[in-house]
Amino acid sequence: MRKRLISILSLACLLVCLFASCTGKTPDQIAAESEAALTLETTTWSLEVEGAEATTYTREEAEAHELTKIIGSMIRSCDPGTNGTGWIQTSFIMEGITLKEFLEDVGAPNATKLTYYGTNLYDEEVSFTVESEYLQSDEVVLGWILNKTELPFDSKTFVGIYAASSISDFDSCTSISKVVIE
Repeated sequence: MRKRLISILSLACLLVCLFASCTGKTPDQIAAESEAALTLETTTWSLEVEGAEATTYTREEAEAHELTKIIGSMIRSCDPGTNGTGWIQTSFIMEGITLKEFLEDVGAPNATKLTYYGTNLYDEEVSFTVESEYLQSDEVVLGWILNKTELPFDSKTFVGIYAASSISDFDSCTSISKVVIE
């Protein structure tokens, strides 16, 4: 009986060690990481705005609106060193406000063009121009909530401009910092 008890206890210890080695982290380490993790509740954002009455726009101002949801998709590279191979397509739900609401908030409801500046996945500065046809669309959003609970992936500023999957010729950007309105 005693040998059986020792065998069961040894097996239990072995299983605990095995499961702990799978994560590679102790419960204290996991708790510390989750406290330091960036979440929707702990982040905020603001944009520099040129060409409008307002010179900045914040998450708090955007949250005064009812959020618009779009289903988007983005093609992302798994490995920048693959020379064009290793691309994956990711679909997601993005929540934010329409560009029309944004333009009304900053005092430029009659804008005909919007250029946004940010960074891409490789920390390169990028800029894209949105023509008037998309400025009034309900399918293009200034978004900051991914899949209902997450921050936008690969974002350094926690806000981006996204288009619904049905718009194939739109350049989305996950990290924008400045908007110029004409």
